[in-house]
Amino acid sequence: MLRAAIAALALLLVPNFAVAKKDEKKVEATTEQIAKIDAALKADGCEGGDIDVGKDGSFEVDDVKCKDGQYDVKLDKDFKIMGKKKE
Repeated sequence: MLRAAIAALALLLVPNFAVAKKDEKKVEATTEQIAKIDAALKADGCEGGDIDVGKDGSFEVDDVKCKDGQYDVKLDKDFKIMGKKKE
């Protein structure tokens, strides 16, 4: 009987977790933002990467290929490079 109660409770909780994750939608960079990010990276001798948009409008670009290695790059909302961390 205890197992049945635990199983029923688990079934009630699972949809709540799914809803919470569904509400946390990832913001995608626009085509215009991607072009500006690419231009900023190119001016720094780098290219490529996976773009994440921050809640504050900044950008993090992972796995950027530069002349001297691979980096994670942080750009502000005005597309200025704020920092690079070598992987």
